[in-house]
Amino acid sequence: MDYRFERVTPDQVHLLRRVSMETFEDAYRENGEEDQHFQQYFETAFSEETLTKEIENKESQFYLLVVEGRLAGYFKLNIGNAQTIDKGNNYAEIQRFYLYETYHGQRLGQTMFNQALTIARTWGKTDVWLGVWSENRQALHFYRKQGMKKTGTLDFIMGGIVDVDDLMEMPIDAHASQNHN
Repeated sequence: MDYRFERVTPDQVHLLRRVSMETFEDAYRENGEEDQHFQQYFETAFSEETLTKEIENKESQFYLLVVEGRLAGYFKLNIGNAQTIDKGNNYAEIQRFYLYETYHGQRLGQTMFNQALTIARTWGKTDVWLGVWSENRQALHFYRKQGMKKTGTLDFIMGGIVDVDDLMEMPIDAHASQNHN
């Protein structure tokens, strides 16, 4: 399978906004959330202004996964002050990690996760962390399989809804010794 990662640039904000909203809906729409909550969240978290600021932040990077010439998903890494929770200088946060549903089950999530860890390692980071919705069994299983462990919880606010996310983290080198690919 032919794939590549592309770092998102400010002139791709429209594309990033589209993939952000579509993959977020793929992941959560069937869970009965009301349209107004999605729209409120999209208008803030995925506005062009917000995304442009995030792209231009030197401590954040977005990467698109392109498979056979088609956009399959994306992830976002944060370090330093860009982290949504200050975990310190040794950590990189995987803030967003989404694949279109049609690409699930093809080991592309594994490919993306490995790429995120490789980038974090090149930044000199020793640990990664993320927040994942506590009801997302598929994602929780995936992250546990990578070697991540729950270390706490945090609130995730989408529109007028407050959900609980599991805070998960791991040393990057633990993943390398666990996964030999």
